[in-house]
Amino acid sequence: MATTKLNNFYRGDTRDFAMTFTSNDVAYNITGAKVYFTLKKSKNDTDAQAVLQKTVTSHTDPTAGKTTLSLSKTDTNIQPGRYFYDFQVITSGGGVYTFLSGDVEVLEDVTRSST
Repeated sequence: MATTKLNNFYRGDTRDFAMTFTSNDVAYNITGAKVYFTLKKSKNDTDAQAVLQKTVTSHTDPTAGKTTLSLSKTDTNIQPGRYFYDFQVITSGGGVYTFLSGDVEVLEDVTRSST
């Protein structure tokens, strides 16, 4: 599991989410692995219908299971509302592990200008 959850965020905000992946309370080595983040309006949507998908291939401290998901203001410029997400780790050997899933609220912002 990941030792952090995805917190609600505002539409159009730049956000970094630091995560540590563990298995049985021991750091999960993600060296050479890809971390996939998928955000959907409905769990039944296909991956092609996802509102947002990101892949992280460069990790903060892979042997300690640490990585950061960075979302740009363009990534988060989506319709406010409740969404479903998950984080999957795909190892270099092809193993697939879902470490975290849940729902998150994209909040409506008030200021819409960006300079």
